Amino acid sequence: MNGTFEVKKHGLHQLQSGEWTLTVKLHCHDLPDSVMKAPMGQRYGMCMVEIDTDETQTPVNHRLSQQAAMCCQEQFFWRFLEARGVRMIIDGTEAAAKAVRSMCGVDSRSKFDTDPIAGDCWKQLHGEYLVWKDSP
Repeated sequence: MNGTFEVKKHGLHQLQSGEWTLTVKLHCHDLPDSVMKAPMGQRYGMCMVEIDTDETQTPVNHRLSQQAAMCCQEQFFWRFLEARGVRMIIDGTEAAAKAVRSMCGVDSRSKFDTDPIAGDCWKQLHGEYLVWKDSP
């Protein structure tokens, strides 16, 4: 299925696994039949673009530091850090942030946005997390 349609954010909440559920609303005439008929769990690729009040479109693009901060809030990410051999107990967001900063050799996750080497370190770590998360 390929298509373009407008949606509005309706809800956002984090599951116990650390994953997020994003709920959107769309006009009844915009919902493709293929989506209606698809089984639960069907995967889709998405490209999100913010629509401002003046109808201009702005791509949604998280900074690396924001991405790192969001991951540090996920309990599943904490387990990844521990499985990766971090020499500390990851029992919360701050412990995860401390581990990430240590692993990437920065004093602040904001360096991921300004220092190319730190940014590459985070990208590598995040990529490993995504692979780990999807493995059985």
